[in-house]
Amino acid sequence: MPRMNKALHDRAYKLLVEQAGEQCARCKKKPPEVHLDVDHIDNNDKENPADGSNWQLLCRSCNVKKGLHHKPRKKRTASKFNKFKRVRKSLIPITPYTDKFYFTTAQMQKNKDAELPCREFMIRIINSLGTVPKQDLLNATANEYTKTTEAEGNAKTISQDTLANYLAKLTNKINGEYEEGLLDDHAVIRKRDRNPQ
Repeated sequence: MPRMNKALHDRAYKLLVEQAGEQCARCKKKPPEVHLDVDHIDNNDKENPADGSNWQLLCRSCNVKKGLHHKPRKKRTASKFNKFKRVRKSLIPITPYTDKFYFTTAQMQKNKDAELPCREFMIRIINSLGTVPKQDLLNATANEYTKTTEAEGNAKTISQDTLANYLAKLTNKINGEYEEGLLDDHAVIRKRDRNPQ
């Protein structure tokens, strides 16, 4: 009992002995068989009423058992709750697949909506120029996407990392039609040669 000083403890002990006798409130064992402690019934050691209504005498064994069953619950802080609410609001339900529901965040949905026009633009550039420096292709695609969305009335930008992911799908080694290579120590993208000599 960290909040109960010796004087208060002695007064509480005397009061409880007068009210209920010198015995454990649970197992009814008496000293000298057991050592009795003043216990807070509601586990709130700050609440020490003068009438002793929040105290009881327990042996150490019963006190430990009570403590195991009455651990105080952690309060959910406002910041954790608000964070949960923000994440939950940004979830968009996707069509159920078999017995599971899949969810995506609003940012993931934005990237998914941007992928097709960006990949189509990259393909047009590579097909028309043949070999294109990778960084120039990413920059041109980002600019084109911003211009297109501005023309539609809601200007959006897209990150270089997201564009690099789209490009990686076009240049994958298994079924990609394009490949990444080096030209004068610069990364370039070109149409894959399907008939190597």
